[in-house]
Amino acid sequence: MAIHVIGGELRGRTLFGGRGRAVRPTLAQVREALFNILGARVPGTAVLDMFAGSGALAIEALSRGAVRATLLERDATAHRVILRNLQELGIADRADLHRVDARTWMKRTSLRQYELIFLDPPWDGPEGGEVLRYLAEEAELSPDVWISWEYAARSGAPTKLGSLEAAVERRYGDTGLTIYRRVAG
Repeated sequence: MAIHVIGGELRGRTLFGGRGRAVRPTLAQVREALFNILGARVPGTAVLDMFAGSGALAIEALSRGAVRATLLERDATAHRVILRNLQELGIADRADLHRVDARTWMKRTSLRQYELIFLDPPWDGPEGGEVLRYLAEEAELSPDVWISWEYAARSGAPTKLGSLEAAVERRYGDTGLTIYRRVAG
């Protein structure tokens, strides 16, 4: 499956999307909407893509001016897809790719350095909710962090969870997208 970078310095470049259940790339419509919403928040940031799949979200952020991206993907096939994409686009030096479970990694790593966190977990498992709950209730986050959570629209998303509050909620067919920000208190 071919995926194209939508904006920035890599606009129009093709990403390899891989095949099978391990890689479910964010639809172009959803990616474009997400980055239109984030807009000026992207340049100069460090981003974390916690269920990276093809790497499309982190790569789009790097294309639009993010200075660094950390990508987490536990599936071996998807990990190879991401590595191929980073190398073919010539941006591997701006990315840290880890083959690891996001839930394990986040508990032993400081998340304070990331201003944007992308969560696009498998829709049929508990991973997304577990990670979102940890980020909201236990993780030490940047005061200015924005967290994008993509999920099956039929399942919905909380409006407020711990220190996180929904700033934007959208639905694109079967896909739900909620962007959270930290709130004081």
